[in-house]
Amino acid sequence: MDLFATLKSTWQMISGQSAWVTLSAPAQAQLGESLAVTIEVKLKENTLHVDRLDLILRAVEHSAGEPCPAHEEAAVRQAHRNGLEDKSVVTYEQRLTVDAQLILPPRAQQSWPVTLTLPNDAQPSYAGKQASHRWSLQAELVTQGRNPKSKPHPIHVRNPSGGEAG
Repeated sequence: MDLFATLKSTWQMISGQSAWVTLSAPAQAQLGESLAVTIEVKLKENTLHVDRLDLILRAVEHSAGEPCPAHEEAAVRQAHRNGLEDKSVVTYEQRLTVDAQLILPPRAQQSWPVTLTLPNDAQPSYAGKQASHRWSLQAELVTQGRNPKSKPHPIHVRNPSGGEAG
């Protein structure tokens, strides 16, 4: 491998650009429902050693108002950890390990079908003038360097009765 190829390979690992990660899932679901999700990974030029492939289900409440003073410090810390605005709070998060200890060869393409069940007792999606609650799915390859991730896939989550949050 020449110097340029080595530098390119190193840059892809550091920047999280060693693979494309995509997922497909329904755009709508209801609490307690099982979702059929497909994660697809396509590698670039180099072999990739993957610690694990995770599917992350996350719900985030965004608020235009001030957070409750009792929860403000924790909410701000959590928001910064998750790359969110200061007035955003993760209300639900589930990380499911789909596969682990993989060695994927150069230019490999692989897909994983996954079934994930939404919780029964969580808040559904809503959007208002001052606040919103949004659900999303994201797939992530956990590797050395920066982890390749899919774009967040939004899901509109309803109550089992079909109604919205109050």
